[in-house]
Amino acid sequence: MESPSILYTPTQEHLLTTNGWAFLHALRTTRAIDLPDWPSLLEWAAANPGAARQAIRAFANQPARPTAEIAHLADLLLFLDIRPNDTLLVADAQPWPWQAAPEFGTTLLRTTGPASTILEQAATAQATILAVPAPWLDNSSYQRRQRLNLSALRTIITLGAPLSAESAGRIYTWVKSDILLLARAGDRVWGNPLGPVTTKPTATPGLGSVIRR
Repeated sequence: MESPSILYTPTQEHLLTTNGWAFLHALRTTRAIDLPDWPSLLEWAAANPGAARQAIRAFANQPARPTAEIAHLADLLLFLDIRPNDTLLVADAQPWPWQAAPEFGTTLLRTTGPASTILEQAATAQATILAVPAPWLDNSSYQRRQRLNLSALRTIITLGAPLSAESAGRIYTWVKSDILLLARAGDRVWGNPLGPVTTKPTATPGLGSVIRR
């Protein structure tokens, strides 16, 4: 079986600015829990969901937040890495987890299409994070006569399924060469905010799903 190849590796400078990195640092310094990467965080959180929820409540400064909402915040703050002054463009009618984003200084924009113009919409909005169904990008990631201004965009998360290796390759060729590609379908996710993007990402439980118990 052909091994997956790496499409993009975040720089150390990029990693040091992520919420995930800051959270791992907080676990080390305040709780003496030394976790080197995202897979080890998932493993620890699955084994210690109560402690993980407590740590996320402290990190998000949300001590009284219900468990279900803390799980959503884990996905927003740590997996999706939303930050103050971000612009999150979403093509999803579900209220959660997106509706909590403005609480953390993120501008939330919702779109219903058309799918064929989603990258143009992202450029116009200067979106930093784009969350759309995978087929939308299959249909809109192609060579243009003039490249779109997507300088602000740092993360794309496809909803329902990950992009195929071919579609992901087109993103890096025709859309942007330093984008983080993630995917989510229900409680499963592909990729993580602290690791490389590969042509064949492995499905794992979402952080929110393992701490919801």
